[in-house]
Amino acid sequence: MNYYKDYSVEALALDKSFQEWVLNPDAQSDQIWQEWLRQNPDKQHDVAQAMELVRLSGLSADAEANAAYLEGWSKVMEAANADARPSRGKWVAYASLAAALVGLLVLVYVYRFAGNAVTEFKTAYAEVKEIELKDGTRVMLNANSTLTYNDNWDDAATREVTLKGEGFFTVVHTADDKPFVVHAQNEATILVLGTEFNVSTRRNKVAVYLQSGKVRFNTALQEVTMKPGESIEYIPGRTEVELKPGTEETVAWTNKQYVMSDTPLADVVRDLEDTYGKPVMVSDTTLLAKRVTAKVPANNLNVLLEVLSQTLKLNIEDQNNKIVIRQ
Repeated sequence: MNYYKDYSVEALALDKSFQEWVLNPDAQSDQIWQEWLRQNPDKQHDVAQAMELVRLSGLSADAEANAAYLEGWSKVMEAANADARPSRGKWVAYASLAAALVGLLVLVYVYRFAGNAVTEFKTAYAEVKEIELKDGTRVMLNANSTLTYNDNWDDAATREVTLKGEGFFTVVHTADDKPFVVHAQNEATILVLGTEFNVSTRRNKVAVYLQSGKVRFNTALQEVTMKPGESIEYIPGRTEVELKPGTEETVAWTNKQYVMSDTPLADVVRDLEDTYGKPVMVSDTTLLAKRVTAKVPANNLNVLLEVLSQTLKLNIEDQNNKIVIRQ
């Protein structure tokens, strides 16, 4: 497996063993590749991109094209292995076919993510919006968030959306069992199996809370199936996804409530900046360790700041479009 260290993204995507692991993994292949990834964490990004390329081909609506692709590359590899020293003519033929297959993958990738028109839903700071997708799936977008999907959604083999920010999904099951996939940042994906769940991609972190149903959370290193009431937190660079009990306070924002339960002021400051788009200035960083428990309407910043001020016994004001916190 050591030679894979030198493989490019395209070379990985065209490797038969890698393809089999991605498209049809078993316990043995999964153990081998997961161990290799743990030993080569610098390759996580390349592996994630290669996996995406293989999945794009594997999820194509044209099954015959997929089969031809896999069979074609298999023949190239078998011929190359059977003739360790191919003639120049044979080598040129192998190289040409390999280049064509790489081109196919790149073409599929560009078509899926760049060539199509994109539908975009966006919220401003302090705005919460409920949208309905073509299939009837409802998404509540939190403030400062964006949801996009390609306009060929109806013809694709999967319903795929990309989320930046935070959203609460109520996914509709389709008659043809078409999968629903949420792409978050850092190559993390959430495969939905008919469910209600919350996803946040803020601050270079992916957090998922499952309210009902079932979802499968995937990174380059790990796959975790969540149960209702569980939450996940994933930070790039970690080799393990953190699975822990969740709380419905996570989705209080969908009811225009901001719920704090022994919450550090540092977390509140982060939420204020992300939700209202105003920088927060704290006169003394030791204040960030203070904790607060309160339930406040999230659609009124002045009320929220007043409650925080009285609860924490601090002077908290909105001054010149920035929030100032001092003793």
